Amino acid sequence: MNCARSQVKGLKRARLLQMWEPWRPHLKEAVVAADNMRQALKRVRANKGSPGVDGMTVDELVGYLKVAWPQVRQSLLEGTYRPQPVKRVDIPKPGGGPRQLGVPPVLDRLVQPGGGRAICSSVRDWDT
Repeated sequence: MNCARSQVKGLKRARLLQMWEPWRPHLKEAVVAADNMRQALKRVRANKGSPGVDGMTVDELVGYLKVAWPQVRQSLLEGTYRPQPVKRVDIPKPGGGPRQLGVPPVLDRLVQPGGGRAICSSVRDWDT
C-alpha cells in the first residue's frame, strides 16, 4: 500500500474524523468494488506465496471466490469479516539460526490490501 503517510499524519485526528464521516457509508462499498477486488486479486496472483493456516493456495483462490464471494462480500459490508490467524514458519537466517515468518491466508491477502487501497484513495479525495 503506497498511501502517502504524510497525508494521513499531517491531518489532525478531529479533522480526519470530520472528513471521514461523509465517506463512511461508501468506504465499505469501495473496498468490495469489482475493480478494486480485481486489482487485489492480480497482486495476490503475482506475489504467489505459500498457503496460510487454511491450506488454500493462490491457484485455489479463484475457484473459492466463485462459490464464497457473496458471503465474503456480505461479511465485509456488515463489518463482521475477521481475518484468520497467521501461520508461523521458521526460515533460516543467513548468519545462522531461524527467523519467524508470518504467512497470512490467501483470502486475507486479497481483502486487506484491497481495503487499504480503498482507504488511501478516499484520503486522497478528502485532501482535494
